[in-house]
Amino acid sequence: RQDDAISQARATFDWPRQLELAYDSDAAAAIRSRDAGVDLDADYCSMCGRDWCAVRISKELKESMAE
Repeated sequence: RQDDAISQARATFDWPRQLELAYDSDAAAAIRSRDAGVDLDADYCSMCGRDWCAVRISKELKESMAE
């Protein structure tokens, strides 16, 4: 399903895939560009910013626990 796919893309910071799956890709791309620049490799979104990104923090915690 589309909502599952976009959730997976969000969890992996796959910005191109997220924009592809968005209901309004053009609007999503404009907002992403406005708020985070053109860096499609960024490991956060504009909602919380990098310091408070729950997805990034969860990913880092999982990675540190796996070590």
